[in-house]
Amino acid sequence: MHEKAIWRVVSWIVPATVLAVLTLLSLALVFTVGVGCGDDAYHAGIAKNLAGGLGYTSTIQDGRTDFIALQFDPRVGVGPTIILPASLIIRIFGNTYWAPGLANVILWVSSCVGIGLLIRKYQPGIGLSLATISFFYLGLALTTFHFEQWYALLGEIPAALLIILSVLLFFHDSSGVYQFLAGLAMSLAVQAKLLSLLAFVVFLLVGGISYVLHRLKKETTGQERIIANSAYLIMGFVIPLLAFEMWKFFELGSSGFVDNWKSYLSFVSNKGLDRGQTPSLFALYKRRSALIYQGFGITMQSAAFILMLAGVLVSRDKVLWRIYSVLVSVTISYMLWWIFLSIGWERYFIIPLILIIAVASLPFLSSYPRKWLMVYFILIVIWPAGMWDRIPYPLSLIDSGYFMPTQRTDALLKAADILAGGKGKDRVLTQWWATAADLEYISDSHLIFTTFRDDTRKYVRPYWVAADTKFVDPKDEDFIRMLNNCRGLRKVGDYLVGKCE
Repeated sequence: MHEKAIWRVVSWIVPATVLAVLTLLSLALVFTVGVGCGDDAYHAGIAKNLAGGLGYTSTIQDGRTDFIALQFDPRVGVGPTIILPASLIIRIFGNTYWAPGLANVILWVSSCVGIGLLIRKYQPGIGLSLATISFFYLGLALTTFHFEQWYALLGEIPAALLIILSVLLFFHDSSGVYQFLAGLAMSLAVQAKLLSLLAFVVFLLVGGISYVLHRLKKETTGQERIIANSAYLIMGFVIPLLAFEMWKFFELGSSGFVDNWKSYLSFVSNKGLDRGQTPSLFALYKRRSALIYQGFGITMQSAAFILMLAGVLVSRDKVLWRIYSVLVSVTISYMLWWIFLSIGWERYFIIPLILIIAVASLPFLSSYPRKWLMVYFILIVIWPAGMWDRIPYPLSLIDSGYFMPTQRTDALLKAADILAGGKGKDRVLTQWWATAADLEYISDSHLIFTTFRDDTRKYVRPYWVAADTKFVDPKDEDFIRMLNNCRGLRKVGDYLVGKCE
């Protein structure tokens, strides 16, 4: 009894401690680095505009030379699951450099807490502790070069965790409430990153078939309940999507709504499928495998081995096996898409990577003998050994003390102050959206930038110029020439800002 009481306490303390460590590391980067990845500032700008009463609107755009106030920008890579919480935090604290990252951390921590409460059903003792350690250890070790996913306003980590939460809710209880919540969680994942739609399709096929077979074996009159629960699942999935689309329709009108969808589908097609010359499948596999190893330190072969071994270890537990079957099917679908069909960006592999990590952590929730689970745990610890030297990398970004703005962030704030004090009502010239995204977000107004190629505005000296040099394209000879001919520019850290005389 005494030993059981100890493990009962440990089952809460260890997972909570491990989650707290990763959360603290993420928050340290939120309050030091802040916005700065480009895309996160793009998203933060929309959240700021929404919080300030301008609507779900971008004031810088990808693919445009003239920035406008564009409602429901079809070229944004995330949806309301990411934007709305960030807007709420910005509404409360203002458009600080740390508010968007704080929203992202709150979102994925909430998902993790929900996942933790659900998996306690399977193994509340040491198994839960080992599963939690495994998940967050691999999450840190394999994403060190992409750790911005944990602290910046990006959608991949929340989307992956919501997919996992949805699957766990689906198999947790056969009641209509849990089926509705499973559909709701998957819908939120899709509204975080549209790529999650692939997970939902595979989820319906594999999870639905598994559930139907289970119910039919358990009771001969289960068809009506299966139909009812399917209705709850679809209802939970559709309601958030329908609510957002209705909001768009009423804001844009019927013709604007149709045009928005056409632009969105074009954007998704261009970003989701590689339209270049495709080499042989084997050559493409080798090229993409090399990218995965370069970015995340694992080989496709080792990932496949871990997935198969995890399947062997959970095969004796019927519920875990069904969860495993769905997650592995979704993971394999993502991997096939990323290797053979996608444009091959490393960040697009974050969702399947988190799913691989989740599957790798499942065996600790099984009823296998403890000694074999400890052997498996050692294997998990050793698996990302090639990434151990990268683990300190996120901390290297902190150059001015913990929870203090980095030198780059401090320069951003100073550059924004210079613009606020001198630009007046004129639009500020920049190179393209990425060179102005963080400055646009942190500014005290809206729509202060346009590109230097904007034909709708004829500038006569003097005029203001500002750019984040981290994203300046040095091959753009026209922009570089304009900078060289501009007297009055100041270098503020990574930023150029000033009045061209």
